[in-house]
Amino acid sequence: MFDYGEYRPNSYAKYNLLASMPHDKSEIKRDAASLRGFIQITPIKGLAYKMSLNIDYNNKTNHNYTNPTYGTGSISGGSVSKYNYRTTGMTFNNVINYQHTFNDVHDIRVMAGQEYYEYNTSNFGGSRSKVIMDGFYEPDAASSLGDFGGNSDQYKLLSFFGSAEYSYNQKYFLSASVRSDGSSRFHPDHRWGTFWSVGASWKIMQEEFMKDTSDWLSNLSLRASYGAQGNDQVGYYAYQALYSIRNNLGESGLHAYRLATPNLSWETNLNTNIGLDFGFWNNRLNGTIEYFERRSKDLLFSKDLVPSSGFSSMDENIGAIKNYGWEFQISGYPIMTKDWKWKLSFNATTYKNKITSLPAEEMWSGNKKWVKGGSLYDFYLVEWAGVNPENGNPTWYRYNTNGEKITTEDYSSTTPDDKVKMRQFTTRLDRRSSIRSLIQRILHYHFYSLIPLVVKSIMGIKFH
Repeated sequence: MFDYGEYRPNSYAKYNLLASMPHDKSEIKRDAASLRGFIQITPIKGLAYKMSLNIDYNNKTNHNYTNPTYGTGSISGGSVSKYNYRTTGMTFNNVINYQHTFNDVHDIRVMAGQEYYEYNTSNFGGSRSKVIMDGFYEPDAASSLGDFGGNSDQYKLLSFFGSAEYSYNQKYFLSASVRSDGSSRFHPDHRWGTFWSVGASWKIMQEEFMKDTSDWLSNLSLRASYGAQGNDQVGYYAYQALYSIRNNLGESGLHAYRLATPNLSWETNLNTNIGLDFGFWNNRLNGTIEYFERRSKDLLFSKDLVPSSGFSSMDENIGAIKNYGWEFQISGYPIMTKDWKWKLSFNATTYKNKITSLPAEEMWSGNKKWVKGGSLYDFYLVEWAGVNPENGNPTWYRYNTNGEKITTEDYSSTTPDDKVKMRQFTTRLDRRSSIRSLIQRILHYHFYSLIPLVVKSIMGIKFH
């Protein structure tokens, strides 16, 4: 016998999970299938054609049932709901590759291709209440319709691309690529975007003047690249004016959902990378030093609108930002014997973000204030003024109409103009000091205990 707590005056009345769970149902079914296939033809030496097709199918059904006899369902007469979600993705490629080597020192690789990608989503479902009796789990067993809805979306991307690579005597390398993408998310007049890249590398270790260093220097390479990438991650129908259908006193009505943005187009990211790779003692100690810079322009951004427009925001290509910094990575094997290898790796990155263009002098996103020359991560908050010693109330700084800095106990009286940029150097300094202290303790403990093993492993010296 179970106590359903009918005497409880709150939402837990008639609630007993242990008693009602055997009569309820919560089921999720998933079906997934993947198809991969290709045809490859090599008509002549060095030339290859490949056609490939990839299909992914996913289907999920949620089925929930609350019995009408026991527990909370006895109040409403029980309920049953079913929802189905289905996605299909297809990628179709045609690619031609050509490779040839001239005079044993000139190596050429050329590639051209086409890709078509299509992604479809579909979902529908609904719920009913007033189940006829316990044990009937399908929606037809309930008499009162609660809700029903569904929709479908489709995304298409057509691409044409090509690349060329050249190397001379495995010392000098050049590469270039170009890609043109057409996205269904943009207006036909602005649907296509073209992106490209170039790169070069130099294996300095292969040069004649480096032969005298081969006994201790095993790798030294310089590389650089510059190129553009596109981003179309906005709504499925980002350029169109959309409407939602509502019930208006029993009649169908249209409600404006979003504004048309026919000029919306691709966001472009320009990437610069310059790196130096090195290795010592047959790459027992190796590492990388790299400078990176990513400039993003025509950012896809949801711009806030004034409330009187009837819309909260609209998508636009606005602004530009720059992310840049240095990456350092070093790896080595302090101990490497026949039976044991111990690898240590260390990496560090410096990262800075800078806004290079905005459509207005300043823009707000929550507590973040964006200005040209600033960062996307600059937080502005009302400055804390401490506690009023007379009554113990919190106080903040604000500016009066004369521009004088005063204190107030009414936080709601402050405005965005009263906010100041948060200072973060104290926190970073403390964190760095803690990390530095931790590293010093670790190195002090391990360094002196491992010196004999490291020297023994590298030089073959025996200790007694």
